[in-house]
Amino acid sequence: MSNCGNNISDCVKSALLSRIRIHWVTGADTLVLPPFFNSSAPMPYTAVSCLLPYRKIPFSGEHIRIDGKIHYVESGDCLIFPEGCRRWLFHDDEGHRSIWAHFQIRLEPGLPLLNFFKVPPFIRGPAASRCRRLISTLNRGSRTILSGDDFQVLSERHSGSLTDQLEEQGAAFLLLKEILSVSEPKETLLMAVDGFRELESAVQMIHEHEFEKLSLDELADCCHCSRSSFEKKFRRVFGSSPGQYLLNLRLSAAETMLRKTDESCAQIAETCGFANQFIFSRLFSKRYGIPPKDYRNRKIFC
Repeated sequence: MSNCGNNISDCVKSALLSRIRIHWVTGADTLVLPPFFNSSAPMPYTAVSCLLPYRKIPFSGEHIRIDGKIHYVESGDCLIFPEGCRRWLFHDDEGHRSIWAHFQIRLEPGLPLLNFFKVPPFIRGPAASRCRRLISTLNRGSRTILSGDDFQVLSERHSGSLTDQLEEQGAAFLLLKEILSVSEPKETLLMAVDGFRELESAVQMIHEHEFEKLSLDELADCCHCSRSSFEKKFRRVFGSSPGQYLLNLRLSAAETMLRKTDESCAQIAETCGFANQFIFSRLFSKRYGIPPKDYRNRKIFC
């Protein structure tokens, strides 16, 4: 898609716009001190972080590894961690200020939108300043609690008026615009848009019955094709098997319940369609790099 660059065809643009959903998960403006929290597990959502000096702590920049590649980011840069990437912060600075936010940026029926773009690791200059202002708007009304050596961060959003919510949604889309303006669409974007129409009935069934048992034959019948043909098309469009897609939906739902409810891990496992708590814990740890119980206790880190 090198001949396309950032100029996606009008057909694709119209198909995409109505399917984009952005959900703010958490965010804060905090001091971040070493040792930094690192995990080799994929990011559960998109994270955007603007790095700045904090008071008298010297900070000119730091090294960071994203999906195996090492980058050096300077003070004032805006870091981008797309959902599914793996990040690692090196202990080469004494601390810094981070204005950050976590989002779900999805392309219906639930695909991480940025996975269809080549996203740079950071934004620099005036665009980074614009991103910082937008993130501050989105974080407005959140409450931050700092406690312990691990610098635990709990952010709670206070519900605002409809006007506030509309302003925040607008800020979220403007932030996405800044990210996409420096990103290049992949060929898989066109494949996904074309494939939505062909596989939409099956995907809709998966989402309507995500906590129930579904067979490949049932899903293939929705699309009026054979089981093998359906699975091949699904992998080409969504980048995973139907079974893995369903598992990711269940794990995402479980992660949300861990953050927003007081239900036990056993209750969450049962609600989300896992055979038992032990299988749920193993699969959750594999995806998020931390057991469900510890994830709930530690909450969200910047």
